[in-house]
Amino acid sequence: MKGCKVKDCDIKHHSKGFCSKHYQRFKAHGSTDYKKPFYGATTCRIEGCDTKHYGNGLCAKHYYRWKTTGDPNKTVSGTIFGVARYCEIEGCEEKHFGKGYCKRHYKTWKRHGDPLKYIRRKTGKHLNGEGYVLVTKPNHKWVNRKDGYILEHRLVMQEHLGRKLTSKEIVHHKNGNRQDNRLENLEVKKIHKHHAGSDYHECPKCGHKY
Repeated sequence: MKGCKVKDCDIKHHSKGFCSKHYQRFKAHGSTDYKKPFYGATTCRIEGCDTKHYGNGLCAKHYYRWKTTGDPNKTVSGTIFGVARYCEIEGCEEKHFGKGYCKRHYKTWKRHGDPLKYIRRKTGKHLNGEGYVLVTKPNHKWVNRKDGYILEHRLVMQEHLGRKLTSKEIVHHKNGNRQDNRLENLEVKKIHKHHAGSDYHECPKCGHKY
């Protein structure tokens, strides 16, 4: 008669090479060495935890961790108790915040879907919807916007002239490249003369010229 394959167990075979007792242990806990905790336990068996016993010799918190991850010291998110976790982005040594990322990369991932997406605060510049470069100058005397941004081509020309441009003056890009804000590529035009040429665009919905 075929017996249990566990050493020193002479009980007859039930399934998977085990007797009924060892098979149930293996099925429930993944090991035949599991031993049921002492029923008289009153506190959690984890060292340093004096919380009231809940099940399997563990308090409710450690029992839930053990039930979900197989390790009472390991959380569902993968953090191991007592072991610091860091951002998964290569080269980043910031502490973990969420989803495997530090706080900075987590917020970038949440906003853009990519933790490595370009963050404009690194240069203080970005493009607006019309393709012009905006630069951040929050303390500049000619900045009127609350967010501290100003069009770079207007700022370059204003600093060259030493005065603020009027609302009827437009800074024209000679080569048509709106991101080329070198002084030699810029010239001031009156708004009606600028729109009189072929170098302006008109919004198909509202008719606004820019």
